[in-house]
Amino acid sequence: MVYQGNEKTVNPSRNLTFLDYSNKNFEGLPKFLENEIYLQELYMKHNCLQNIPIWISKLENLTDLSIYDNCLVDLPDEIGLLTNLKCLDIGRNCLTSLPRTIKNLMKLNFLAIENNLLTEIPDEIGCLKNLIVLQLSNNRLEKIPLTLAFCKSLYALHLERNNLRKMANNLTLLPNLEFLTVCHNQLLYLPSLPFTRKIHLDFSQNSYLNYVSYSFYLQQISFKLCDRFPVDDNTPINASFNKEINTGAVSEFKNSAPIDKSVDAMTDKKSECFPEAINNKIYLSLLLKVLSGYAPSS
Repeated sequence: MVYQGNEKTVNPSRNLTFLDYSNKNFEGLPKFLENEIYLQELYMKHNCLQNIPIWISKLENLTDLSIYDNCLVDLPDEIGLLTNLKCLDIGRNCLTSLPRTIKNLMKLNFLAIENNLLTEIPDEIGCLKNLIVLQLSNNRLEKIPLTLAFCKSLYALHLERNNLRKMANNLTLLPNLEFLTVCHNQLLYLPSLPFTRKIHLDFSQNSYLNYVSYSFYLQQISFKLCDRFPVDDNTPINASFNKEINTGAVSEFKNSAPIDKSVDAMTDKKSECFPEAINNKIYLSLLLKVLSGYAPSS
């Protein structure tokens, strides 16, 4: 049986604060919700919702809204009036764009839009100063707006399985970013600037990738080695790297096959911390090997 949007399965109450209507085969939001002005958490996962009515703006006390795994093709501009939202999950739908009014969701901490049909993200995403987790995997994104670098609270950014060809350099300036996944894209190169802090990075399965800057490469190698040889805050980052070299622990990478595409652009620079046995032209394949298994689980 399919429950229509105007059917009630609970008695409406002006004091209702929590409602879970997941797995009910709803095709629309129940009409009585329009009057539930005290509602704070609404879960409509695994239904058949095709749209969100504009009266959603009346639920101004909502802090958590999940419409995961439905049939949404767009979001109304009125979603931007839910200014108390902290968690918005609209993953696994058919969304092709986001309304620019998303900029008004200033309290948002968690935004999940994975498994949709997005080709771009509006620049207004940069207004979300309190955003901590942004899930954008499994879309059709070709680029990420530069304004994302204004999301200073961002801790985890998931961009795997898109059509990205480049990563903006300013992403490395995010002060709190610790998890970044960009695997299964079409990246041509990685950022030329190193990150401002240690980061868990996964950029595997990018078959077009043919360049990594020396500074970025050295930083990522150093981060990985510091995990294996912890050093105190007063120890130079390269001290851990040199310890790894001296113990011969990188010998397993000496016979790494060079990548097919040229990486000559990064072979001009040398470093005393690399043994001569490791050819500079295998930087990229070496980095991929060292970082394999290093990425966080989604």
